Amino acid sequence: LAVQRHPEICGIAVAGFLRDRGLSRRIQSEWVLDGSMALQKVALLNLVRLAELDTEYCSKLRKSEDLALCYDVSQRQGGHILKAQCYCYRALHLERGGAAEVRAESRSNAFATVEELVQGGDL
Repeated sequence: LAVQRHPEICGIAVAGFLRDRGLSRRIQSEWVLDGSMALQKVALLNLVRLAELDTEYCSKLRKSEDLALCYDVSQRQGGHILKAQCYCYRALHLERGGAAEVRAESRSNAFATVEELVQGGDL
C-alpha cells in the first residue's frame, strides 16, 4: 500500500521492492526513483502507463524479463521506475519449478548465450 500511496505513483510505469540479501540495514534512502532497474520477482505494473509508453514484456525472453522491461521503460521519455527500499522481500530459491530448464542451461556456460536468453535463439 505504501507504493500505491507514493505521491508520484500515477506517473510510475513499474514499481518494485528491495530484495534483502542480508545488507538491507545499510540502505539509506526509502525510495529510489529512476535509479535502479533491479526489480525482479516482485513488481507492480501500471498497465495504463505502460500502454501510454508503448512498452510491454518481451514474450520471447526466457530470463531477465523484468530487467528488460525496466530498461525499455527507462529509455522512453516520461518512463519512470520506482523502487521501495523501506520494504523488502527475501527470495526463496527452491531450484525447481517453471524455470528449471533455463537455470540448468545458464549454469552450463560462463556467459549467457542468445539461445539461453531468447526463445528460439533468434533476435
